[in-house]
Amino acid sequence: MSISEEHNRLKKKFDQLQKEHDRLLHQADLRLSRSEERYRRLVENLQNDYFFYCHDTQGKITYVSPSVKPILGYSPEEFLSHYTTYFTDNPKNQIAVKYTELSIQGKPTPRYEIEVRKKDGTISYQEIKDSPVFDEEGKVIAVEGISRDITAWRNLEQELTYRLRFERLITSIAGDFLRLPYEEIDKGISDALKRIGEFVGADRSYIFRYYDNERKQDMLYEYCAPGIESKFSLVQGKDLNQELYYAQKMRNHQIFYLAKRSDLPDDQHVTLHNLKVQDVRSLIIVPMVMGGKLAGSLGFDAVRKEREWSDNTINLLKIVSEIFGSAIQRRETESRLKNSIEEKEILLKEVHHRVKNNLAMVDSLIQLSSNRVKEEEDLEVLRSLRGRIRSISLVHEQLYKSKDFGNIDAREYFSDLLGNMESTFGSYDHIQLEFNLDPVLLRTDTIIPLGFITHELVTNGYRYAFPAGTHGRITVTLKQLHAGALMLSVCDNGIGIPGEINPSGTGTIGLQLVRALVDQLHGTLKTVPAEGCRFEITVPL
Repeated sequence: MSISEEHNRLKKKFDQLQKEHDRLLHQADLRLSRSEERYRRLVENLQNDYFFYCHDTQGKITYVSPSVKPILGYSPEEFLSHYTTYFTDNPKNQIAVKYTELSIQGKPTPRYEIEVRKKDGTISYQEIKDSPVFDEEGKVIAVEGISRDITAWRNLEQELTYRLRFERLITSIAGDFLRLPYEEIDKGISDALKRIGEFVGADRSYIFRYYDNERKQDMLYEYCAPGIESKFSLVQGKDLNQELYYAQKMRNHQIFYLAKRSDLPDDQHVTLHNLKVQDVRSLIIVPMVMGGKLAGSLGFDAVRKEREWSDNTINLLKIVSEIFGSAIQRRETESRLKNSIEEKEILLKEVHHRVKNNLAMVDSLIQLSSNRVKEEEDLEVLRSLRGRIRSISLVHEQLYKSKDFGNIDAREYFSDLLGNMESTFGSYDHIQLEFNLDPVLLRTDTIIPLGFITHELVTNGYRYAFPAGTHGRITVTLKQLHAGALMLSVCDNGIGIPGEINPSGTGTIGLQLVRALVDQLHGTLKTVPAEGCRFEITVPL
């Protein structure tokens, strides 16, 4: 065969191969086009939490569904032109490059998460799932993917994690204050203020103490982040009435919160001027209440930039303010003790006061724990526990007020106890609580068990005696029978004791507790036939 003939044969073979290549390429393009069209029709109606995309084997995105606009704010055209610039500098985004390369190689990849910046500048979290597209010969011709917006879920997860960490910090600080000796309370408050301020991202945190009938304030404690100037000299001895908007918030026991200075009412020129002088861009000030009265405030400033605090954070700061208030009150009380001439008498009174404050702190911690409890049965257990703690706390409060440390005015004690229970069960407005109390002095070892008994029986009356909103009445009677005996009666006109409960047997846990306390008092417990239910407890004095 001549060279010319061989050349023609090879050229003819090459042309045939070229035509076959063009035919296969055309078929691949046609299949890809049909695939894109099929998925395009499918995803045009995707929900706003998802958008669909497709990219070629070079990693270039060739299609994105219209639902990208409500999710990220970009039109499909904008996204296709600039999508590579939307990634943040979060290191987690590097995984996208790795998994894209694996998909182009035809290998399966797991779901992964990326962080992108939306058109309005906010951050969006997207969960990605890629799937390679193969031709008839098993060659990858494109990669299809779906992106799910998980921003709301991720933000919720972060908020819950933040709350849990904050609650742990609060619990730790409360525990520290319970253990601190008097001499270390000041340092403990300063350290705790720093820990709280850093956790909530404040540039400056501080505690004010009010005096002169809530007219003036002194800064007791301040923490400033590195590089932030103190405002101690600017606020010391300041007259609150110069800033009536802020002062009124505090006097009404309301939180003063500004996410930005422009949130102030237009007529608050003095407050706005002071915020500018102190370089405050955002702030939150929580009233600090001691014994039901405004005693000061706990504040946090944002100086470097504006910031917002969530409702969760604000609610937890209320508990922080209570804990600081208890610690400051303890410090002031113990300071007075050390300077008192009648040291022994005041020491005994303040022991009761300290016990009451510690019980109040324990009550706050139980309340904090109840925020995470979902089951109603568990919540009822915590409510009952709080009620029992308050019944003991009232005894120590009475002892603190009394000049007679051995005896307590039973009428005053039970009036306060039943008044608190009436407030606790305020939603049970279909039930009327009445009481008839003789003036009698009781020892602490008698009145504490009687307080527990009353709490248990009245609680049972509220919860079980009047189902489905039935109107009724609970009556508590305390009567001195003679010089050596006392009778406590708790009765209601409800449905009575269910047949399956035997008041003389084991009964419920509450009744077991009542019987144990009656035995402790060497008394007697009986149920008296009456409309509804009537318990009578007789104890020797």
